[in-house]
Amino acid sequence: TWAPAGPGWNWQQPWGGYPSWDSLAFYGTEPVGLKTGKELVGRHATPDDMAKTGLCAYLADDGKTLLDEPAYIWRMPTTDEFVRSLTRDGRNAGCAWDGARGQSACRTEPDKETPLWAPDEQPIYMWTATEQSADNAWYVNYHGVVSSQPKSFGNPRHGYRCVKPVS
Repeated sequence: TWAPAGPGWNWQQPWGGYPSWDSLAFYGTEPVGLKTGKELVGRHATPDDMAKTGLCAYLADDGKTLLDEPAYIWRMPTTDEFVRSLTRDGRNAGCAWDGARGQSACRTEPDKETPLWAPDEQPIYMWTATEQSADNAWYVNYHGVVSSQPKSFGNPRHGYRCVKPVS
């Protein structure tokens, strides 16, 4: 189940962009909230940080409300999960990630469409929970290309989306 619009999906910040991987992962560290580049200088989160203190862990079951304490209902999807969820014309595009940078093998080329993407919003890349290195994390674009960026990178085209098990 993918998070609905709100803090669990493309929560646009006052500066016009979306949070960096580090900012999302360190959400639950004191003080609780999204951190800015100034607060994170020289610090990079780990996948454990993303799981324990990441913004997704603080989402209520409805996916629209941020809690004061982590509930661990939602989490950031892995690169493999995101790639396997890509669609074209409302059907799964049959994509598989081989663990490397580049175009994922897909039965059909995926597109930026609902329900996974918001076609009317700027993000064309989505962060995943998967770390590429200590300094970089993987992201997926809507055509199934996987690449990495510095974890401190945030901009208007780099979104995110939390996920939880189907209930």
